[in-house]
Amino acid sequence: MTGKDVPEEIIERLRFLVRSYNDVNRVNVSTQNRLQQMIDAPEKGYNRFVADMDSLKGKLIREMDKVLMHWDIWAMWLKEMPGCGPWIAGSLILAHYYKFVPICHECGADIVKLEADDGNKFTCPECGKDSKGEGNLIHRVGIREWRSISAWQKYCGRFCDETGKMAKRRKGQQANWSTRLRTVTYHFSEVINKQKKGHLYRDHMDRIKEIRAVKHPEAKKGHIHNMGKHETARLFLSHFMQVACEIEGIPVPSPWVIAHGGHTHELKPFYWETTCS
Repeated sequence: MTGKDVPEEIIERLRFLVRSYNDVNRVNVSTQNRLQQMIDAPEKGYNRFVADMDSLKGKLIREMDKVLMHWDIWAMWLKEMPGCGPWIAGSLILAHYYKFVPICHECGADIVKLEADDGNKFTCPECGKDSKGEGNLIHRVGIREWRSISAWQKYCGRFCDETGKMAKRRKGQQANWSTRLRTVTYHFSEVINKQKKGHLYRDHMDRIKEIRAVKHPEAKKGHIHNMGKHETARLFLSHFMQVACEIEGIPVPSPWVIAHGGHTHELKPFYWETTCS
């Protein structure tokens, strides 16, 4: 199915699985860090808790794989791409296609966030009810529309600020990009870096590193490596949006460097032609 045709209960199911995986993984990492500080952890058998969480993560991944089959972009492209597992794909699918808008418990109108002296408040503009004390917010699923590939990349945290460096969150300022999605794309680049030669995204990463090493001879190897990972993640996000638009049957946007930057050589989505043929 296309993104807009997937039933809302399936979307919510995927959201539950992705967020549950995030929670389990976060606790798992914290638990492993604490176990390293305990001399008698192996003797007490506390390592079994990590094994239990690893098992739960595996169950969530397998269930994600089943649910993701409702999306053509997974079934026709990402599923067969080495390096893009269900968690990465599920996180990007939810972010690219959908927005989860909080709604009022009483009248069902969209809730707006207002600044107040004691912090932000979620208030219904229709009935004036404050959602504080009402329990968890409930949401409706809306369809996202992206102006450009650059807007999608920026939302995922893959852009440079006015200084020419990767943007960072600043104290007292609300960011218009997602640190969570930057983490997701970081993990994608890490997985790609572990692929063998011949993997199209891995080969692209190696080419970028060679180009950047020549252009910036003063840069350290670690910096060059991060450049390669960053630009590979940006390329993948560009390909993600192009494939999504083609599946949806809407005009496929050109990357900024092609549409405005004067470049003529465009890298078409890797693995897409061979997967959908």
